[in-house]
Amino acid sequence: LRLVPDSVLWLMEMLPYPGPEESLRAMLAAEDVDPQRLLVTQMLPFKTHLLQKRQADLFIDSLSYNAHSTAVELLWSGVPVVTVPGRKMTARVGASVLLASSGALPAALVARTP
Repeated sequence: LRLVPDSVLWLMEMLPYPGPEESLRAMLAAEDVDPQRLLVTQMLPFKTHLLQKRQADLFIDSLSYNAHSTAVELLWSGVPVVTVPGRKMTARVGASVLLASSGALPAALVARTP
């Protein structure tokens, strides 16, 4: 976030309590990053959810547990997804989704190293 001044970390609220969000904001502040650059959005009806995803410029997949349906939804919304396949099945799903969609997407979106 420090290297890309207008970027944000955008997460979907998944837990019914605020602990993780508060911890992430504290971590950002400790790194001299404005905690307001963390956006946490609530679950929305599916069509609205897809429309909201269109606001993103890029999705960077997590390493240990790749995006599953999230990757598909982002692609449907026209958002590029970048992923790195890991060793376990849960860390290879993002690459599988992108490679299965390779007719419409550049294979370069699947990185070989983190």
